Amino acid sequence: RSGQTKRRKGRLEVNNPGHSPKQSDADAILMQGSELAKAGNVAAALPLFKKALEADPSLIKGYICLSLAYRDTQQLAASLETALKGLEIAPDNSPLLTLVSEAYRLQKQTHEAINYMEKALAVEPDNPVIISNLAILYFDCGDKENTLKYAQKAIDINPTQAQAHYFKARALKYDSAEDPHLADILSLINETAQLDPRSKAYFHFAAAKIF
Repeated sequence: RSGQTKRRKGRLEVNNPGHSPKQSDADAILMQGSELAKAGNVAAALPLFKKALEADPSLIKGYICLSLAYRDTQQLAASLETALKGLEIAPDNSPLLTLVSEAYRLQKQTHEAINYMEKALAVEPDNPVIISNLAILYFDCGDKENTLKYAQKAIDINPTQAQAHYFKARALKYDSAEDPHLADILSLINETAQLDPRSKAYFHFAAAKIF
């Protein structure tokens, strides 16, 4: 993050729709950039994403990938500008709405971030990632009631939504090792072998935050 921005806990998740088989030069360039980004070379991917959009300014996936690349290289203003430009073409695109929300969040404009995440939720009302993101945003502004509301809703839809468990645990204070939420978290850690390492880390942190 930039030098003036204190790091936020957690990261809003973006449902990147991926890439279909190449159908044009722009798609081919985008796929090349995506392979570099996937390998961790975001700096090299970024100019390819720009080139793809130059070839096809209507390529929505290009705006998503370029905004993500700017975000991941801590260029928050450019990430926001790119996502907003994409929304001019596709105003109901939930990944772009989420990226705008994330950019505002990282610049500590939490109410704007909530506004755009709620727009994303209106597009995908049963998406546990978006619902969990709202729990994070409400936690940022100290709204315990809505943090718990959206965290629990995300968990009800997807019991392995790790960040929802983490922020639920942070919003609550427990005084007993017998609390059922702790049991749920430990069960998921022990029984859900397919969880990715990042999700497992959130479950471990959630368990630690209970006390």
